[in-house]
Amino acid sequence: MIKLKNVLDMPSEADGKRILITRLWPLDVDTYFSKIDLWLKDLAPSYLLLEWFREHPKDWDGFRERYLKELEYPSIKKILEELFEQGQKEDITLLYANETPEKSPAGIVYQVIDKDQKSEVRNQKSNRGQVLSCFSFFICLLTSAFCFLFLGCSSTGDYSPSMDYNPGWENDRNTVTSFDQLPRHKNRLEHGIH
Repeated sequence: MIKLKNVLDMPSEADGKRILITRLWPLDVDTYFSKIDLWLKDLAPSYLLLEWFREHPKDWDGFRERYLKELEYPSIKKILEELFEQGQKEDITLLYANETPEKSPAGIVYQVIDKDQKSEVRNQKSNRGQVLSCFSFFICLLTSAFCFLFLGCSSTGDYSPSMDYNPGWENDRNTVTSFDQLPRHKNRLEHGIH
């Protein structure tokens, strides 16, 4: 499971692996006391994007849009996939150095991974539904085949005259060659039900 936490908050055992996502090391953060296991500065916004944001500090939406485009680069996408897979196996806490998690690179990475986790769960549920649907169809098909072959009726319940006699079975001793030999069909025929 992947969580989000401020790097200045007290570390706990529940955090699991603690990963800092920022391009520049925060000045007031000590590696030992913060218990940072990994610093993923490659996953943070590029220097060019940080410089752009410094020139346009009020344009958070523009920064976020550009950063999401950077996260689409193949090398960064590979890191995100590895992080996602690792988060499926163990607890991971993404650390941010800003005051608010929503306006931090770690917060954006968390939203991207969280979206992937939710879509993964949805895919698993839909795959499960497809398997059940196929299984239901298979059961219906078997039931129809049983009804047609052994009871002599089609899917609409009509009697099929072509099932009265099957020349391919005539040499088999235990095979019924006519519906007259079956008591339930005698009753159907006696009552005029076809």
